Formats: sequence, C-alpha cells, structure tokens
Amino acid sequence: MRLHFKEAVIAALVLLSPIGARAQGADNVSQSETLDQLSFLEGSWDLTTYFYNGDGTLDRQSTATMTGSVVLGGLGFVQEGKFPYEGNSIGLFAAMTLYTVKPNSDVLAAISNNSLGNRKMIDQVNSVDGLVFETRGELFGGRPGVVRGRYINITDDSFEYEQDYCPEDGRSCRVRAFAYKATRKS
Repeated sequence: MRLHFKEAVIAALVLLSPIGARAQGADNVSQSETLDQLSFLEGSWDLTTYFYNGDGTLDRQSTATMTGSVVLGGLGFVQEGKFPYEGNSIGLFAAMTLYTVKPNSDVLAAISNNSLGNRKMIDQVNSVDGLVFETRGELFGGRPGVVRGRYINITDDSFEYEQDYCPEDGRSCRVRAFAYKATRKS
C-alpha cells in the first residue's frame, strides 16, 4: 500500500504529537465535544486573504483555498490551506495543521507543518475574542516570536480569521498582520 503525501504528513504529525499517546484509551466523548469547536471549519472554503504593513495599511490581497476534515476516527481535525506565495519557485505556500485535545483537558492543541519547512506547536488560549490559538517559537524567516490567531464572525457559510504577530526582540506587536475571509464552497 502506497501512502499519499497527505496521509504521510498526518502519520508523521501524529507520531510527533500527544495524539498518538491518547489514541489508546482516550475519553472519546469529551474529546469529541472539544473538537466540535472546530466543526465550522469542516468542508471546502474559498478565502480572500489580506496582508498588512506594519502601520496597518493593506499591503496586498489575494485568494486561496482551504479544507477541513475530521480524521483518526474522530480523535483529530486537519486543516489544509494553499496560498499564493512569492517567496519560493512554485509560487505557493501550503500548510497543514492537525488539531487534537490536550491530555486530561478540554483544550485544543495543534501541530502545523508547511511548505517552508516550519513545524509549529499551537495551543488554544482562553479568550472572549472568539476561538483563539497561539503559536510560539521560531516563525517565518527564523525570527522568534508569538503569533495569535482568532476565528471570528463564524456562521454556517462563512468566518473570518485575524492574526497578530509579536516579535520577541522587544518591538511592538503587529495587530492584524494577516487576515482572511472564508466563504464555503457550494
């Protein structure tokens, strides 16, 4: 049996994440309820993306696609995105994120891998600003920092995502450095 790229990446992410240990004897009911927070992402989406300058003005706008699906018998959720990108020879930035539930909690965690070779650990944080995740560590270009992303204005057929970037070198955070609006494909 030959593994396809997506299946190989999911397998690798599972082995590198806490989900592998939880797959045996996990409380599937509470995991399922926690993963339900991501149910709005299930399906195929068209995105309008917005990249902002440091002063908050719009740098550029483009389109992208994204899919979301339940995996591993309900123990995880995968989100895949494909974005135009000028920083490599193929002109594409692709990312795959595997979400699961942290052991002994009702909090989501994720591991993300992308076409630039970055692998990031992501944690859900409590917030009144919608469904919020934080990524810490080495980010794009090898710069250390924190990225905080928020899913907001969620409906059955659309949602928005906003992302802030805070470098660890003492500079001020860039609020809404990147954003997208998603519309469900029909």
